[in-house]
Amino acid sequence: MTKTIQSSMSGGEVSPAIGARVDIAKYKSSLETCENAFVQVHGGVSNRPGLEYIAECVSGTLATRLIPFEFNTEQTYILEFGNLYMRVVKDGEQVLTGTAKTITGVTAADPGVVTAASHGFSDGDDVYITGVLGMTELNGRTLRVANKATNTFELNDYDGNNIDTSSSTAYSSAGTAEAVYEVVTPYTTAQVFDIKFTQSADVLTITHPSHEPAELTRTGDAAFTLTDITFTPEQTFPTGVTVGANTTGSVTERYVVTAVNEDDAEESLIGIAAGTSITAITSATPPVVTAASHGLTNLDEIEIQGVTGMTEVNNLRFKVASKTTNTFELQSLSRVDIVGASYTAYSANGTVYPCYDKITNGAATKDNTITWTAATGAISYNIYREKDGIFGFVGRSEIDSFTDNNIDADLEDTPPKFRNPFTGTDNFP
Repeated sequence: MTKTIQSSMSGGEVSPAIGARVDIAKYKSSLETCENAFVQVHGGVSNRPGLEYIAECVSGTLATRLIPFEFNTEQTYILEFGNLYMRVVKDGEQVLTGTAKTITGVTAADPGVVTAASHGFSDGDDVYITGVLGMTELNGRTLRVANKATNTFELNDYDGNNIDTSSSTAYSSAGTAEAVYEVVTPYTTAQVFDIKFTQSADVLTITHPSHEPAELTRTGDAAFTLTDITFTPEQTFPTGVTVGANTTGSVTERYVVTAVNEDDAEESLIGIAAGTSITAITSATPPVVTAASHGLTNLDEIEIQGVTGMTEVNNLRFKVASKTTNTFELQSLSRVDIVGASYTAYSANGTVYPCYDKITNGAATKDNTITWTAATGAISYNIYREKDGIFGFVGRSEIDSFTDNNIDADLEDTPPKFRNPFTGTDNFP
């Protein structure tokens, strides 16, 4: 029987497809089967240890999903995704908030009542207790807050049962209570196993068909932030765009202005002009906006801000359709009716801003001066004038004004368009 010495197994388990490829260098450092084992970088293989109990999940009856988060070999985490929350495990322990509250008393009662001045906990919070002298039975345990008052709270277990401390050693002194770190998420129990994710450095990109694509960003052990991905330029756009003419006449000229930043020359969306107050929006398909004497025209691009109640329309761009003197319908920028029947009912407030300003002047010469309010981070601004229904580039300015001396608009150079490919219920990747 032939014996061979395999000096390294760093290649790990390989496909049976190369089982006969003895000519490949990797063959000599690989394994046909490697189960329940870790391949070491220096060539050896070690058994995979068993599981370790770390802590209870928020609920013992609802499904929970564990997702890995690995920045490098020394900064690794387990993310516990449950019903509308996420918790973090690192180095075999649940990550805490970092704000420990000093305990000054614990009653020997059923349930035990903890005194901690201005603790700030809420009912249902889970707190880790340590450092207690006397009633050491509480140390190293994570318990649930119940019937909290400003300076006290009762102790429950995760099933809502009272923690009976009546037979425990009498409290002597010291101790701290610190809340388990938790991030609010939009994912329900039924959704957590449909989450898809990928990680790049300190950012975990998360998708689910019922929610906006999001990024989970880490800046510390207890500093994870979940935010929806924005499909617009980071550079803010100009506001207060205004056109003033040096001549009079009967030709209407329309202008838009964008901002360009210094870091990577990113160009913003087109800026907005003075707005008109909104007094109503219907929860319909399409929604109908009421804004007295708005002055808009069908197919105008607009932005809505500051609406209370129907917040689904805030900070988004739309096309105007079926306009009357005081009302208009909302369409997407691709001219499809907005499905607003399921939107939250309009309550109050809101402003509609046209994404242009216009002036009527003579046909022979324009001499229009465009001004705007500077955008944070911008080092220059691009100005575009409408020609044949298209906004073409007419000039660039490093200040907050520009004069169009009858410059021919370049229709080969147009401003950026707002486009989010993921809009509407269950239309997310």
